[in-house]
Amino acid sequence: MRLLLKLPLILACILLSIAVIFLSLKSGDLLIGYLANSLGFKAFYSNRCGFASTFIFKTAHLKSFVLEATENPLKIKCVNADIKFDYSKTLTKGVIGLRCRFNKPIFSGKSTSGEEAATFLETLPSILFSMLGETANLQYDDIFCDLLMYGDTAEILLFTANSRHVIMRVKGKVTTDGQVDVDLKAYFSPEFIANFSDEVKLLLEEETSGWMSFRTGIKSSKEKAFLELDSDRFRLSIGEN
Repeated sequence: MRLLLKLPLILACILLSIAVIFLSLKSGDLLIGYLANSLGFKAFYSNRCGFASTFIFKTAHLKSFVLEATENPLKIKCVNADIKFDYSKTLTKGVIGLRCRFNKPIFSGKSTSGEEAATFLETLPSILFSMLGETANLQYDDIFCDLLMYGDTAEILLFTANSRHVIMRVKGKVTTDGQVDVDLKAYFSPEFIANFSDEVKLLLEEETSGWMSFRTGIKSSKEKAFLELDSDRFRLSIGEN
């Protein structure tokens, strides 16, 4: 009889133990999945990320890391990724800080043309990394991203992508409802520039050692179907802000 009375308590303890084990093994994976989804991506990697690494040591080492955009063809593959979490303002201001470094990443995507013109805004990220026809599908040495996430906003304090022939810098803000306000600057080596047409070279600024650069501010709204590119060489506006 006493055993029967204790049975509900025993079952409750078993279920609680299972829940604790599950959270200790999967809580990091759940957080990374949630953060990636908030940025419009799905995240895949070959190892596990548990509670201790994510919430105690505040560092995640992810092997064979892949980010796939959910609404456009952009994909980022890398050998591994290291993510450092900053919770210092999470309780007071609802902010999570992330410092991410991707090792040997490769961007893949496609630019828009012809029948795809109607979905231009939806494919904007892949267009950025395909700018001038060559920067996508290029092996980069590393990517570094320092960002803050709060509410429906991701504030990019600094994004850099470095390769032998291309260096990209991005700062700005994006929101989950499709608002984009960023500044992008790309640097190209002399060898890389040799593939550009004369028309494209007119858009570039001269830098040191034969390198050239392209800078543009980018504002867009998926809801309003609005896009504005504000470069040092030209300004393009589609739709009404």
